[in-house]
Amino acid sequence: MDNGQTHEGALGVDLEGDRSEEQEAARIRRAAELPHTAITDGGDYKAKARLVILGFQHPDLATDRLRTTSPVVSHAAKLLVWQQSAQRGFTLESCDATSAFLQAESQEEPRKFWTTGVGELCRLFGLPENNASRILKAVYGITSAPRSFWTDAKYKLETQCGAQAILGDQCVWVFLDTNGTDVIGYWFSHVDDFCLAGDANSKEWCDVKEKVKGLYAWGQWQRGTFRFAGIDVRQEQDSSITLSQ
Repeated sequence: MDNGQTHEGALGVDLEGDRSEEQEAARIRRAAELPHTAITDGGDYKAKARLVILGFQHPDLATDRLRTTSPVVSHAAKLLVWQQSAQRGFTLESCDATSAFLQAESQEEPRKFWTTGVGELCRLFGLPENNASRILKAVYGITSAPRSFWTDAKYKLETQCGAQAILGDQCVWVFLDTNGTDVIGYWFSHVDDFCLAGDANSKEWCDVKEKVKGLYAWGQWQRGTFRFAGIDVRQEQDSSITLSQ
């Protein structure tokens, strides 16, 4: 719920006469994730809870107006980037966007999608119980949410950070030096998880990373050793990369 406070624009209060009687409100469910192992030395467990809207109740789901297909980086493209990174001596890093779908620019507002929410959500936004509210952003559960975030990330990477998309994969970008003659970094995405590789000694690459860090609020930002899309990645001192599952 803390993330909900950060992204208050996710809901809009139902204004009188704005919702017609035939527009049904989608329901919301609570989802909890419990870790299998303790995450602290003291043996404490940290659960994760999330509110998920029932996306199959979206009024545009059966129409051409709601695009739900969302690309993710292919396995071959990941291996190619990692192989190139090892050859070039690039440093590998991984990061994920916090509440990624809510950080994307609003694409739900024109669709007039409604929900009655749940008690704690209404209290968070100061709404009456069972008040019908419009969904303004790509919240979890909406089938178009992953595509909305990919579209948002693609636009920002290419227009604000100078990334260039490759032809063979819609989720892989390269960064060139100011002369446009040499690659200084790579970037690829799997929904809201990202892997980047670049020349740690290049000021241009460091400047690119600073721009990227300003695009979203980020969670974990790991270097050298991390797990990405089910693969354990470890970069050695000689820049070689070991993969395992």
